[in-house]
Amino acid sequence: MKFRDDLFGHRSTLGQVCLAGAGPGDPELMTIKVLRRIQTAHAIAYDALLGPEILALIPGGTEQYAVGKRSGDPCATPQESINFLLLRLAREGKSVLRLKGGDPLVFGRGGEEAQFLHEHGIPVEIVPAVSSVNGAAACAGIPLTHRGLSRLYTVLQGHGQHLDNIAWRALVTQGGTWVFLMSKASVGQIASQLIQHGANPLLPLAVIENASLPDETISLHSLIQAAHGEYAAQTQGPGLVIIGPTVDLAVENQLAQSLTEIHGIALSDISQTAS
Repeated sequence: MKFRDDLFGHRSTLGQVCLAGAGPGDPELMTIKVLRRIQTAHAIAYDALLGPEILALIPGGTEQYAVGKRSGDPCATPQESINFLLLRLAREGKSVLRLKGGDPLVFGRGGEEAQFLHEHGIPVEIVPAVSSVNGAAACAGIPLTHRGLSRLYTVLQGHGQHLDNIAWRALVTQGGTWVFLMSKASVGQIASQLIQHGANPLLPLAVIENASLPDETISLHSLIQAAHGEYAAQTQGPGLVIIGPTVDLAVENQLAQSLTEIHGIALSDISQTAS
């Protein structure tokens, strides 16, 4: 079902819900449509991963509901409670924005919420966003695909309790680039499983925390280093893991940026000098 851009400017007897993503963190990476929905919604239910810069865009008179979930948080809002909150607000005739980090349909439970609302007769709009998958990779200078290195990438959930459900040998056989979301606490386990199932222990691995934000950090290791516990979290923020040959390109990109900023030297200059 498609909605007009001015959907949230008109209240009807039965409200509607917009499921939208705010992108990987930087407010400037949000889409114009999501910003419009933020400015015109009657009520907004938002995730814990949204930063203060994004929340500051919410108008003062908008109803706000913090319904975030973080791994291991005993105070996390149950998904069933979120579903019924969206349903109640829509039945009150309100235009509701369910605002999530990343993209709403990539490990965001947006599909579950849309299905629930459809079953109860509530109109639903889905607004896509820059996922943390490609957003974090791009900000770190890591191509997910690269001719001659990786023709595909696989996205997996990296919570410890989900690792037993991964077909590790098939993943290693398939190759490409592997992206593990929500995986900061499982870096060692992931690396160990990959090595045990045939992955090259020297494959490069990157842990990206607070992607796209000013305090973003990038930790680079080999699989064997990560398996031996050499990675340590740099921030309290969210993180994801990227593994594969294209991670080496992040090193080149960072070196090129550092040389240019500090010395005004380009990598091409070094290559020409060496030859």
